[in-house]
Amino acid sequence: MGGQDLRYDNTEDIKDAKPIKAYKVGRLWSDPVHETMSNLAIRKVFPGLDDEEYKQFLRGVVWNDFPSNGGYLGSTPKSTFGLVLDVLAHDMFGVKTLGNDSHYGDKQIWHSMAPVGTWTNAQVLEKIIDQAREWYNSALANGRGAYAFGQLGKLSHILQDAYSGSHVDRDKELQVKGFQSYDQQSGHAHGNADKVGEYGSWDKIPGAEGAYGATLALLWIFKNKVPFDEVGGVADLIRNHVYKFAPGAGEQTAGGTRPEYTKTPNLDVPPTIFYRPIKRK
Repeated sequence: MGGQDLRYDNTEDIKDAKPIKAYKVGRLWSDPVHETMSNLAIRKVFPGLDDEEYKQFLRGVVWNDFPSNGGYLGSTPKSTFGLVLDVLAHDMFGVKTLGNDSHYGDKQIWHSMAPVGTWTNAQVLEKIIDQAREWYNSALANGRGAYAFGQLGKLSHILQDAYSGSHVDRDKELQVKGFQSYDQQSGHAHGNADKVGEYGSWDKIPGAEGAYGATLALLWIFKNKVPFDEVGGVADLIRNHVYKFAPGAGEQTAGGTRPEYTKTPNLDVPPTIFYRPIKRK
């Protein structure tokens, strides 16, 4: 690893980060927390990044929330309105869209959450690892370049979401107890877990330090061209640090939600489609 510091709670320079709007995608009900910590991490590890590489990395970070059906490179992340249309197209006409799959379907792993279906936490972790392997190896094969950094941005989003209380349930030692399901949650309560709000600063949000540290570690691993499954590589980072299970947690059924994020009968956040009743198949 070239002697790089891979402490996953590394918050050096975090106090100097300023909130940014990395790419205007119309985040109507959320703060640019992903963008801000990603901006800080990429500038630290790759200070000489050219404008296109930097832009595509931050587009990749945003992409998981607003995926476009056109793939990644050259496709613009959807706006919040575009995401709503994706969900409506699925609900009303049965059209399969990445926007719906990302938040309510089998791509919830893009947010470190349990996909539809019945899975153990260990099985969900393997799905996350498979996706991470695909994106990381694609980036490694392309070397330095806009496409590679776009793939790393998408992978960064997954790792960052792992530290959100509304995505992954952890014990007091921060070991993973289980993956939660967005389709079982109140969109309002879910989003509040990632908002600056009462914390006053993005780095004071519970889990922000771990999310930033995991992003730094991923970028250092890539910079040192460490193979995915090698000791000290991304698989090691994921299994033994980001998603280290509490005893017995791997065999437990994934899904559901912590009580504070449960759906409520009152429609307290637009659009109301985010409160639609969904039966997990």
